[in-house]
Amino acid sequence: MPADFLHWQAVYRFFGRCLAQGLLTELHDRLRRQVRVKEGRDPEPSAGIK
Repeated sequence: MPADFLHWQAVYRFFGRCLAQGLLTELHDRLRRQVRVKEGRDPEPSAGIK
């Protein structure tokens, strides 16, 4: 980890909490919607692969 980051355990714990609370999924979805609108497309995809 870069010297200006917190101790790696603190970063790992923070990431784990964000993941458990669904914050990363929410961030991804919001960013995807913004990009699609900026491109003139429907905010929600009409099809997808999981």
